[in-house]
Amino acid sequence: MILNKNLSNKLLPHSDLQLKSPLSESEVCQYLEENLEAKKALRFNSKGTYRRAFEGELKGKNFEIRRTINYQNSFLPKIIGTIRSSGPNTEIHLKMRLPKGRLLFLGVWFAMILFFLIPNLVSPPETEQLIILQLGPIAMLIFAYLLSTIAFQYEVSKAKRILEEIWHIETRN
Repeated sequence: MILNKNLSNKLLPHSDLQLKSPLSESEVCQYLEENLEAKKALRFNSKGTYRRAFEGELKGKNFEIRRTINYQNSFLPKIIGTIRSSGPNTEIHLKMRLPKGRLLFLGVWFAMILFFLIPNLVSPPETEQLIILQLGPIAMLIFAYLLSTIAFQYEVSKAKRILEEIWHIETRN
């Protein structure tokens, strides 16, 4: 079953942002390039620091990046962006999504929980003790959804803050 796009956008963690930088289009690309290193399959850094803030690639005015970190984080967003001039400013459109592998894992997790939950909902148990057991899978669904959404949004805010610093974007508080 394939979810329609509107439903999946409401259920899956994602973030669509539009940033405006006072820098020129070429400066935005240059500053991103200066803070970008080639994507590596495995990363080992015992010191915990990286030379560049992001890894990925910049192709013309389009880029696909993710933050470089020295720990494993399944909720680190994949950032897909487009850079374009807009009068004296430069607009940067960002789409932040969970990587497909993480989405597949969450889908399998939800499917397994639903596999155990649906039969109990179709023919509900008659004893109070068994009704309490139904709350377990429901609690697991809620926990999985909240964990993935909160952890993803936390990583989105970190990446956004770093990109705003790179592109000299002042945020209003």
